[in-house]
Amino acid sequence: MIGQAALDKKFDRLVLVAPPKALGDLRAELPKHAQERVTHELAKDLVHLDGQGLAQHLTDADIVL
Repeated sequence: MIGQAALDKKFDRLVLVAPPKALGDLRAELPKHAQERVTHELAKDLVHLDGQGLAQHLTDADIVL
């Protein structure tokens, strides 16, 4: 789905946030045209956070949304 969305130009940048192992798996599975849109990666498990906590982690990592 991400690959098709990249082809359809539904987004111009992609931020990957996942635990280290999952991040590696995601990176390996993304088609090249989607990989080219990855602007940031954060190797952390943040699934337990609410929207405000997630936004704070991204800000702390200098990832601007």
